[in-house]
Amino acid sequence: MTGLSVPECFRHAFAPLIPVSDFAIIAAALVAFGCMVAGPATAETGPASGPAQPAASSDGPLQRIGVPAAGKGYGDVAFSGDSRRFIALDYRAENHNVRVWDASTLKPLCDPLPATGPDWGLTYDGKIAFTTDRQSIRFWNVDTSKLIRATKITDGELKDVAISRDGTRFLAIVKDEQAVEVWRSGDARPRLVIKQDPVNAAFDPTGKRIAILDAFYHIFSAETGKEACPPISSSSHQLPDLAESFDSTGRRFLVLDRDAFKVVDTSTGKALVRVVMGVETSNSEMTGFVHWSSDYSKIVATPEFAPQSARIYNAENGKLERTIGRKIINCWIGPGARWAIGSRWVVDEHRVLNEVLDVWDMTSGRRVQTLNLDNRCVSPDCSTIVIEQEDGLGEVWRMRQE
Repeated sequence: MTGLSVPECFRHAFAPLIPVSDFAIIAAALVAFGCMVAGPATAETGPASGPAQPAASSDGPLQRIGVPAAGKGYGDVAFSGDSRRFIALDYRAENHNVRVWDASTLKPLCDPLPATGPDWGLTYDGKIAFTTDRQSIRFWNVDTSKLIRATKITDGELKDVAISRDGTRFLAIVKDEQAVEVWRSGDARPRLVIKQDPVNAAFDPTGKRIAILDAFYHIFSAETGKEACPPISSSSHQLPDLAESFDSTGRRFLVLDRDAFKVVDTSTGKALVRVVMGVETSNSEMTGFVHWSSDYSKIVATPEFAPQSARIYNAENGKLERTIGRKIINCWIGPGARWAIGSRWVVDEHRVLNEVLDVWDMTSGRRVQTLNLDNRCVSPDCSTIVIEQEDGLGEVWRMRQE
């Protein structure tokens, strides 16, 4: 599932990285060694050793608002870019389908839409949904459930699709073809063909640039297909959501390195900011997850295999502004950097590894809420969280308005 409408949902932060058979080993190690390295003492994290902090009250900024209607059997949630709607896949049907919900009322907005291919999602405003099969892409009016248009892309097999913010253009990667095709919705043939061997591709928020990942990151003009800057190197093995790597203007691009991250100017390919995490670990990868805050003023980074504190940096100069938590796996920051949402592993009395979600007050640096919300999707603005259960969509939580 790719494209601007599909944010990084992180159902299990380590799922792409750690085989299931290894979790028991990791859990035992966490118990034996106090859940890995806690890091140096800070005002935000407390002492580096000693008993864990007590669980916070369920009363806090995140409030439960209900369960989506008709959500049984659905999962793999993705939000629209404006966080007002979300789409989910029904695995029960013999031929899979997707459906769209209103994130406020939790009511379905359309009938089930057929989705048998590799990708589906929403435009930024959530008014248009796209689905795929093995050879084509379809665009649907969410409010009427009517098909707007369908485009056959290939006689082969469609590997990946990413749409522009407004849904008027899309990128297609065809299996066994070393190229990215740039289409305008409704056309009979692609407008551009960019010769690369892509892993994935995405438009920037303005629709003016296209990012393509192969062995390097490449930034191309969406109008001419010409490369806008020299290839951008990275020593990380992570596969980020390229659409989320851009800032809102498309002029800055966030790149993860093995032990660092950098903010790159998309017109020159030069690093505007580079921050070395300096995490001491014997593993090959040091920096795990890196995100823009929802207003692009901050960058939050977490180590990967030695979870310590989440680190919040000024996006303009790379200055470390705050560290929060201990044993943090992943972290997101909402508008105005008022609240941070962090996930961490805990080991219960049966030595079973579980994931919990903490809410942190960015002003005081204190944890104010802890919730047992595994298998969840966080909206782009960090205001809403949808829980995915084995039998379908579960509780929806929303950040309290102040």
